[in-house]
Amino acid sequence: MLNDHRQAVPPARSSPPTLYEILQVPADASGEAIAAAYQRAQERLDLQGHDEETRNQRMLLQDAYSRLQDPQRRRAYDLGLLRKARPAAVSRRERHVTRWWLVLALVMIAGLAHERVGRSWIRSPASLAAVAPEPHVAGPAPLTASWPTLSAPELYRGLAPSAATILIEDAYGQLLGSGSGVIVGRGQVITNCHVAKSGATLKVQTQAGVYVASIETADDQYDLCRLRVPAEAGPAVTIRSSSELLPGETTYALGAPRGLSLSLSAGILAAVRTLKDGGHLLQTTAAIAPGSSGGGLFDAQGRLIGITTYQYTQGQGINFAVAADLISSMQQRDAGHDSVGSLTLGSEEPILGSWSCFDPVGGTNLEMNFAANGHLILQIGDKRGVTAYHLQAGVLSFQTPGRSLDGRIEGLDKDKMVLNYGGQRLACTRH
Repeated sequence: MLNDHRQAVPPARSSPPTLYEILQVPADASGEAIAAAYQRAQERLDLQGHDEETRNQRMLLQDAYSRLQDPQRRRAYDLGLLRKARPAAVSRRERHVTRWWLVLALVMIAGLAHERVGRSWIRSPASLAAVAPEPHVAGPAPLTASWPTLSAPELYRGLAPSAATILIEDAYGQLLGSGSGVIVGRGQVITNCHVAKSGATLKVQTQAGVYVASIETADDQYDLCRLRVPAEAGPAVTIRSSSELLPGETTYALGAPRGLSLSLSAGILAAVRTLKDGGHLLQTTAAIAPGSSGGGLFDAQGRLIGITTYQYTQGQGINFAVAADLISSMQQRDAGHDSVGSLTLGSEEPILGSWSCFDPVGGTNLEMNFAANGHLILQIGDKRGVTAYHLQAGVLSFQTPGRSLDGRIEGLDKDKMVLNYGGQRLACTRH
């Protein structure tokens, strides 16, 4: 139970509230008390919806929580408060100044929300050239709450509790593979649908534990799936709008490439790619690899700007993330031919060329040659044939007489590919 002085209205002044006042805890609060206060505040915000003002409040809460939970950052902050200490007594005029400062902040927030109302998001084109004919160049970032730039170790410590590894299992509980995810709300984890739909069951592993997860919303058009997990899985991150981003900003990718959880890589925002109706894909040089899909792409202040989704394999450091502000507009949508979902593993470019494949169960060797015209030349022993193929959102379909045979790509990089057709796997090596 909180002491009386925790419930009291903090003294008014002309400067913004302290981190302690944001969390409504005293300056000598323990780490456990801070965590409990943060959780209570998040629960209150969950009841307010997902408007712009609530998102800004979440940003302030996340910053306060991450800074006060880190002993070194908290010590530095406390020293700063001592240097800025002022007399306890304040005048009526100062109280009025404080009140108008808050009103002005709300007006700015409302104005930003108004500017973004009605923005629609559409499908992305089906090739890299069509996705981004021209990069989007943003104007100066709007003046919102001050966000300090973090060092890489500070950012890592602050975000690690919110990062997730997605464990993909078959119907028998056998691990098929893994991907990445990020906690974006109380009991809500975002990942890519091509990760979430790769197996029969899903588990989410965070620093707090391992939890069974279920798909709550599958927006295949943008390859974004929202998973439901217990609330204690971890704290939510803060989301930053892609309309504020400028190429050249520092970016950090945090995920589980190759199953290596909590792996951090740094780079820059190479471009903000504009889709036809205003949505954005973020191009970054921050390294990602198979297993990174669904993880968070963050700015230098630790705010989520994108969900790492795919890489362009015919080059180096050409990686893409779906803009994080798409999360607020997610809905049940199928992946069309020109959607981000089909681009993830849907563009033929990652698999074009010749592959030698082996079925370890049946002991069969076969050769596959994927042509750009949608034809597959398949050779088993001395028998050779040509069939049509289609790749969308990680599902590779062969057209056989009378039916289509659908399989899932479980792993893919520039040299290796693993295909699963009804539990029968093919291990392929590029020629």
